[in-house]
Amino acid sequence: MRVILVGKPFHRIGLSTLWIESTCALAGRATNVNAIGLFGLAVGATLTIFLRNSFGSWIYELGIFLLGGYSAARQILMPTTFRVNVTGVALAVIALAGFLELAAGTTVYCYATWNASLQAAALAATAWIAAGTFYNTSLRLRFLRWFAWFGFGVSLISVVSYFTSPGRVLWFFFSPYPDVWGPFLSRNDFAGFMELSFPVALWLSISQTAGRVPIWVPAWMLAAGLAAGSRAGAILLLSEAGVIGAKLQAATGGEICNTRGRAGGGGGCGHFGGAFC
Repeated sequence: MRVILVGKPFHRIGLSTLWIESTCALAGRATNVNAIGLFGLAVGATLTIFLRNSFGSWIYELGIFLLGGYSAARQILMPTTFRVNVTGVALAVIALAGFLELAAGTTVYCYATWNASLQAAALAATAWIAAGTFYNTSLRLRFLRWFAWFGFGVSLISVVSYFTSPGRVLWFFFSPYPDVWGPFLSRNDFAGFMELSFPVALWLSISQTAGRVPIWVPAWMLAAGLAAGSRAGAILLLSEAGVIGAKLQAATGGEICNTRGRAGGGGGCGHFGGAFC
């Protein structure tokens, strides 16, 4: 007897095409949520870094723990291959070390140990979420572009606020220190943030990747970091510029400056000459 099937049979035990497609879509949405959450928390932590109490840190820790719980729940609902590696073990040890000290009763000052333990656990959770989110190259590059533009915006606002609101943080909040650069209470902290964001902007501006940022973005960030007057910051920024430029020049056979110069209408690398001056 012949049995005519109107559609493809669905195997309840094996994998189906519809299940795979829907799972991929859900996984994509989950990684987007993680990326947006990480970026938002990073922005919030940067703009509230001037707070002298622990309120800003607690907000970040709460947010990252909620985001980590969301990521863990998604992995439980959509199980993936679980692998134990050295990096994962190191993150677990970093996250649990302080709480083990509290449990053993070997700490001298419980409040300080609690704060340090929560901070370490939050940073470990950040690394774990980022590792599970930015395996997607397109999403990773998009996140880096967001961060580069955020760093540019912070550098611009910080320079303007330094000259227009001495003794105040972003024109509104009183600061006990006169040398305030945007949300940063010292020139060294501002230069440290430039050391973190400038290499990202520079790489995105002169590398052969899609979605480049304009060359004047890292040029301005370099100039702002040098203008802060931090000696260590200036040395590190110039070193970063030299190392990244040399590596990319070597990787492309010396074509980066020529290509950027033609695209920018007269010397892409010349912007950095002005920044050095």
